[in-house]
Amino acid sequence: MSRVVHASPEAVWNLIGGFHSLPGRPEAAEVQWSGRFVPEGVSDEEAEALFGGIYRDGLDALAAAIETR
Repeated sequence: MSRVVHASPEAVWNLIGGFHSLPGRPEAAEVQWSGRFVPEGVSDEEAEALFGGIYRDGLDALAAAIETR
C-alpha cells in the first residue's frame, strides 16, 4: 500500500508526505512514513513536533485498525 499526501497547514508550506508498507513476514507489518516541508512562522523544532505528532497518531490508528481484524 502506498499513499502520498499533499497539504499545507498554516505552520508550513510545500508539505509532501507519504507512507508505504514494506514486504515482510505474513504475521508482521512495517510501515515507513515520511514527509518534507518548509516551516513558516514557526521554528524547525515546532514544525517537527507538530508533524511528529500527526504521523504518530496516524501510525497508532493504523495499528489499531490492524489489531481489530
